[in-house]
Amino acid sequence: MIKIESLAAIPFFADFSAEELNGVATMMTERVYRPGEIIFLEGQAADGLFFVASGRVRVYKTSPSGKEQALCLMTPRTCFGGCPIFDGHYSPVTAQAVDEVVAYLLPREIAVERARDNPALSRAVLRIFAGRLTHLTTVVDGLSFKCVTERIAEKLLAYADERGQATERGVEVHLDLTQEKLASLVGCAREVVTRSLLRLERLGAIDARGRHVVIIDREKLIQFA
Repeated sequence: MIKIESLAAIPFFADFSAEELNGVATMMTERVYRPGEIIFLEGQAADGLFFVASGRVRVYKTSPSGKEQALCLMTPRTCFGGCPIFDGHYSPVTAQAVDEVVAYLLPREIAVERARDNPALSRAVLRIFAGRLTHLTTVVDGLSFKCVTERIAEKLLAYADERGQATERGVEVHLDLTQEKLASLVGCAREVVTRSLLRLERLGAIDARGRHVVIIDREKLIQFA
């Protein structure tokens, strides 16, 4: 059985009592996915609500021509897969493990049944959907009103805040996503990512060597973001 302490660390379960957490834990299953493994496909029926215990999950749309547009990168203690559970439709996105992922699954039938008479679960679901709406509004804003260089600068700053290492030269960041995956996150082709990184280098904001980036001048980078 999944440990109650593990669920209590997930914001979704913030309003749950110990008794409620224990009840939910008995109904959930743990799943492990290899790097690159598909968790579910766009157009597939929903298994339930997924909660990331460790690793990262890339959630994206695919166009008829095969072009991918990443919508979000799910990190530990976040949840995904909720949209088709309550509207009865198929999944509108694909979810893929970036690293080795451990996820907890709350089956669809149980989530729907419990949401009817459990105020804590209903509030948690509303928070999730409100957060998704806010996030997607931000994605649309970036794609509509920011150029690719600005979106790249924004991602680099986010990486620096999350996992950057301060050095004498600046803040070192290791991009553990390929340029192709980074391009998907910012909504462009891989070649455009390369050109944008070169532009930021020429302007003295960064020094990029493959996946290794040093933010030399944070203020310049902020100006572009």
